[in-house]
Amino acid sequence: MINLVVITKFIPDIVVISVFLWFSQSLSAQITADTIATHCHNDSGIPKENYLEYGEKLAKTLALLSPAALARVLETSEQVLLSAGDSLNEALDLENIEFPIMSSTLPTAAKGPLGSIAEYLVENPGAKIEVEGHVSLDFFGAQALSEARANAAKDYLISLGIDESRIETVGKGFTEPIEGSMKENQRIEFLLKEL
Repeated sequence: MINLVVITKFIPDIVVISVFLWFSQSLSAQITADTIATHCHNDSGIPKENYLEYGEKLAKTLALLSPAALARVLETSEQVLLSAGDSLNEALDLENIEFPIMSSTLPTAAKGPLGSIAEYLVENPGAKIEVEGHVSLDFFGAQALSEARANAAKDYLISLGIDESRIETVGKGFTEPIEGSMKENQRIEFLLKEL
């Protein structure tokens, strides 16, 4: 359930609207143009109809955001509610970790997303994850390379103080390619195994 509070401030000829959300489940799916317009009307006294176009645009924009991104935009400190099997890449709005071709060496850019995973694991001490390694081509060493990529991420998380018993690794080879460039398939993904 979402409780929507809209605080409206009037500055000469300009209306500044701040929207704050307190939530416990799916965020953007419950925000509607009508809800936004109603709260704006209740706070400002301006006819609800004047806010419907604004409310529709805002609701559509918020619906596009992941729960983690929405929490950041709205500057809330609520935890994103996850369940086993959820992608931490999506839930934590992580940048893709893309490996160089034929390499399992973590790129420098991987430290930010891996730091976010470590932070999540510290904040959720019962959580266990699976790290999936992927490659961009189907070749003889694809399985081994994907496993090495998953293990490189695991080793880095361990170096940040995460207990290795909380991290499983699996190499997917070229079994689950995603649409996009070759580089986007030279990746690792993180799944929540247990809470």
